[in-house]
Parts: sequence; C-alpha cells; structure tokens
Amino acid sequence: MYEVMTRRLPFYHLPSQQPQQVTNVIISGERPYLAILDHEVQNLRSESDENLNFVEATRQCMERCWHRVPDQRPTAEQGGWRTVRLLLCTYGDYVVF
Repeated sequence: MYEVMTRRLPFYHLPSQQPQQVTNVIISGERPYLAILDHEVQNLRSESDENLNFVEATRQCMERCWHRVPDQRPTAEQGGWRTVRLLLCTYGDYVVF
C-alpha cells in the first residue's frame, strides 16, 4: 500500500535495502515516512473530496497496521477487508486497480 501511494520503497532513505538493515530500523521503532503523503494531500485539496478522503483514509489504515503494539494492529483479514471497504466507499461499485 505504501509503495502504491508514494511510489517509493518504505525505507527509501536507507543507503541499503538489505533485509537485516530494514529489520533493525523497524525493531528500533522507526516506521516508513508518511509525511510524503502530505504533498499528495495538498495537491488533492484543489480536486475532489473523494480523492482527498481516500488518501487520508489510506494513511490512517497504514498507521494502524504499523502500530508499535502488535495487539493494536488489525489482523491480515481485518486489514484486507478495510482496504476493500476503503476502495468501495471511495469508488462506489467499481474497484479501480
């Protein structure tokens, strides 16, 4: 979801995308930068509320999935259904891929 929304790897600022390096960063408490979506939100303010709502809802969904306390994160099934509902609420009967 992050890569689709930002067109970047989650830890693009790391000099290397080696699994061990990414794992260490996550264990230390760092999460992918969501501030990059702020630029998208600013661009969408002049467009439809529908698109703006989609970006903001997607950001909230990602934040829930990355919660520091595992019990506070949605299960894979809950996260999947949230994503489907998000797309359906935003685009009506049509899911755009």
